[in-house]
Amino acid sequence: DASGAGDYTSLGAAIKAGKKRIFIRKGTYEEDQWGNNVVFVDSNTIIVGELRDEVVLNMTNGNRITIGEYGDNDYATGTVTFTNASRTVTGAGTAWVGNVAAGQWIITKGRAYKISSVTDNTNLVIESHYQGVTSAGNNYVITANAFTGIHLKDFTIQSDQSGLGAFPNTMDVLGSLIHCSFDNLKFLPRTA
Repeated sequence: DASGAGDYTSLGAAIKAGKKRIFIRKGTYEEDQWGNNVVFVDSNTIIVGELRDEVVLNMTNGNRITIGEYGDNDYATGTVTFTNASRTVTGAGTAWVGNVAAGQWIITKGRAYKISSVTDNTNLVIESHYQGVTSAGNNYVITANAFTGIHLKDFTIQSDQSGLGAFPNTMDVLGSLIHCSFDNLKFLPRTA
């Protein structure tokens, strides 16, 4: 808590300590203590404020909240065919061997599927059966930077960035978000 009565006096300190379930008590928290100006939020992290208008993360000196971490480039060469009720994905014009690995995510038509294995340059297997309608020639992206289970709720982020661009200058998303929520957040310019 901001007064020092809790375990940590900033969100950055709680995250740096590896905490994944963070409740923020009422107060103003200065988030400018990190030299790299970034507070990284990783998968399966829940951050809830006690009361939106009374929990303020003061992002000074260009500091920002970043969902995920910097990683390798995404892969999206060629097109794919998904078949209803199948775990096999077939590529056309793809070169998946050496570019794609188990544990990455393939995303198409707003749905994400975790890859369990790469068979060859044009076939891979996903962990769960495809539930959509069979379709060919779909654009897709394969990424290692997919983040799941991130939930941010009930706090205000104040930034020394100004104007309508304050949101993108205060929070970055590095990768794709799957089953994440951002509820009752407020973004304000920081006042002197």
